[in-house]
Amino acid sequence: MLTPARPDAVRRRGLPSTPRPTVPAVAASLLARFDVPPCPTAAVRALRDELGVSDALAQILVRRGHRDAAAAREWLDSDVRHPPAAFEGIGDAVALVLAHVRSGSRIVVHG
Repeated sequence: MLTPARPDAVRRRGLPSTPRPTVPAVAASLLARFDVPPCPTAAVRALRDELGVSDALAQILVRRGHRDAAAAREWLDSDVRHPPAAFEGIGDAVALVLAHVRSGSRIVVHG
């Protein structure tokens, strides 16, 4: 958690100035919203072994419906490209990251 030396320092950079929730509060909210259904272990192992990928990648592929190795390989080898502007909110995200870079604050990227 970043704590500015002066309370108004964050506001002047255009970043949120409201207090951040505590770790237990964040953990409780994640547990209340985050539900990962079971994934067929045999399908994950089979895909992992056939493609030579990690358990995590095999599980992602199975969860996305790519249980067949040929279909998974085709999806992984796809040449489909998406223009950055096609992602809703990308401009705001870029502006926020750049603001943090300029201010020297830490950035954590998930996903």
